[in-house]
Amino acid sequence: MVRAKRIERALSTLLSTTNMPSAVEAFLQSVDKDGSGTIDTKELLAALGESGLDEKLVQEFINEHDKDHDGQLNLKELKDFLASCGCL
Repeated sequence: MVRAKRIERALSTLLSTTNMPSAVEAFLQSVDKDGSGTIDTKELLAALGESGLDEKLVQEFINEHDKDHDGQLNLKELKDFLASCGCL
């Protein structure tokens, strides 16, 4: 859970805005470099940039919140995570 808190803080910083649902969609589109409509480990790691998070931690985070088990986060999964931590 401590590890998830680090990612939660990093995502909250990236998405700090008054219109969170639109910001989440815009975030997903900007991070989704391959246009798949989902965010994979490498895309999220690149988006988090200099946050100090490593690939293993980001992969664990995606695995924990990837409800359809495709190895990526889609818009619903990302919004569900943000809602569960009170960020949305």
